Amino acid sequence: MNRGIVVAICIIVFGLLATWWMRRDDWNTSENDAKRDSGTLEEHSERVMEKIAKTVHTIAAYQSPAGEEKIGFVLGVDSEGVIVDAQIEEMAENPVSRTRQESFGGALSERIVGKKLLDLSDIDEIGGAPLTTDAFNESLPELRSQLLPAERGR
Repeated sequence: MNRGIVVAICIIVFGLLATWWMRRDDWNTSENDAKRDSGTLEEHSERVMEKIAKTVHTIAAYQSPAGEEKIGFVLGVDSEGVIVDAQIEEMAENPVSRTRQESFGGALSERIVGKKLLDLSDIDEIGGAPLTTDAFNESLPELRSQLLPAERGR
């Protein structure tokens, strides 16, 4: 091999190692900041629970290729009606449906937390689970109605 090529490769490798070495402190600092900011799961749960003024929930049924499935939706809203927590209750019997519900549940909070429940319209497919997403969208009127029980009769 040409001596010039070997020298060039060594310089590139050295440069990459030097860059990594200099930036590793930045990466560790960012990681430590993230840990400090997020706290433990228990602390996060406590912060969320403090914000929840009302919990609304419903159980939805939907038709999957394996038959009828059910799923529970539980939303925590603050005093302004803003969603601060979103959970699902996996109730599917079929393993594929259960996997779809898990995928949906894992991505639901990211999509709706921070939005006002009364303003929330149908959401696009979440977590590769179109049937579960449709079930959620069909449950929105029921979830909204629980926010304002005094106005149901109007």
